[in-house]
Amino acid sequence: MDEVIDLCSEEDVDNGGTIYLYKLTVNKNGKVYIGQTVDMTKRLNGHASKPPKKMAIDVKSRGKSFKKEVTMIKLGQTVGQKEADDMEEMFIKEYSSIKNGYNNAKRRICKSIFATRRLQKHYKR
Repeated sequence: MDEVIDLCSEEDVDNGGTIYLYKLTVNKNGKVYIGQTVDMTKRLNGHASKPPKKMAIDVKSRGKSFKKEVTMIKLGQTVGQKEADDMEEMFIKEYSSIKNGYNNAKRRICKSIFATRRLQKHYKR
């Protein structure tokens, strides 16, 4: 029988680094997207090449042009994944970014940005 891997543990996992909470705002309409990342620059580049679906409709450009049409600011930081998830949820509510922005109401059961890494480590054994 395969080993069950708990990727969505309720314990606050310290990843050994900082997790940043950010707000991405489309300048022309003021709509926002709240997210979390361990690398702000890399995440902005990711959004520039493949923005969330609803955002892609409002921001037609990609790459450097995309970066001129949006503003990204850091809202907070932590080292615990559960705390990061809780903070993200708080900011999503504060900025009403599901109803009036680009966050998706269908949140994943497990959002851990480290889940993929844990799976990769497990299967390298």
